[in-house]
Amino acid sequence: MISCRTIAEEYDLPISSVRRWVKEFLPPKPSVGRRMGKKRELSQTEMLDVMFGGFLVHSFNVSFPAAKQAINDGFYRWKFGGCFFEFKLSYILK
Repeated sequence: MISCRTIAEEYDLPISSVRRWVKEFLPPKPSVGRRMGKKRELSQTEMLDVMFGGFLVHSFNVSFPAAKQAINDGFYRWKFGGCFFEFKLSYILK
């Protein structure tokens, strides 16, 4: 399990950006919140989703909803199906 701070330090990113990406790309966890006093721990697949979505938003200026759709549509087929050619971003990167 990996924390947001560890990701930010490892990849030299602002912690606020990583936290925003986590809030945008992952569903909420009811056991973790600002008032609960617990930090959110990410699994490796969750970290991969967050970093890929953040890469799309930061590098290609893709909107958050479009990046989330790309993660949900094509990225999962590529990640779990094993076929790279099913993954298409052409509808986002016009």
